[in-house]
Amino acid sequence: MFWTEEKLQARIAELDQFRYRHLIPIHEFASVPDEKGEIGTYPPEQREGKTLKIGDYWRGRDQYLWLFANIKIPSEWIGKEIVGIFDFGKTGEGNNSGFESLLFVNNSPYQGVDSNHKEVFLPDEFAGKTLELAFRLWSGLEGGGEPAIQEHKIKYAAIGCLDEDTDDLYWTSKAIKLSPYNCVKREIEKEPCCFPFGRINSGQTNTKHKEECNHGSISYYPK
Repeated sequence: MFWTEEKLQARIAELDQFRYRHLIPIHEFASVPDEKGEIGTYPPEQREGKTLKIGDYWRGRDQYLWLFANIKIPSEWIGKEIVGIFDFGKTGEGNNSGFESLLFVNNSPYQGVDSNHKEVFLPDEFAGKTLELAFRLWSGLEGGGEPAIQEHKIKYAAIGCLDEDTDDLYWTSKAIKLSPYNCVKREIEKEPCCFPFGRINSGQTNTKHKEECNHGSISYYPK
């Protein structure tokens, strides 16, 4: 079959959107600049400021910005896996490029949020309560080179429930797709493989392959 891997990737990407149920979108935030940018700062008393809506941009270089929003968690969500999904910009691969943020829930530090950590899991004890969400955003720097203003987009914000069965299928599918990818060629060459479904050949143990093929799955070697 042609394009098997590409088709599988497309189906996995399609499955991603069904991991969340009963989504309640957050359409806008009150934004307050943090001019001092001091370490260990808690949310300021001032909560009112310029409104930033989904689709708006925020800019700066080594600048801090507070975002505030209140959200009512439905009482029917007791016993469910409550999750927030937030996408406020792009985070770099290291050093100081890209934005980062820290979420405060009801004035208490809760979790870091960036483009690598968009999900925030909340205990079901919050069901039936109104939460104040305060994000302290940092614009980041250019990560080297000439100084440049960083621009980020408020892309998405919502609270919902995680569909645990769909979530499990999504991540299992990604693991199955990624785990054996670099092992197929070795199977053709009659080398042992860490294929997640078990031993797939009876060749000789290859120490070099064992060191290179590390996907977090169980390694299977011929006896």
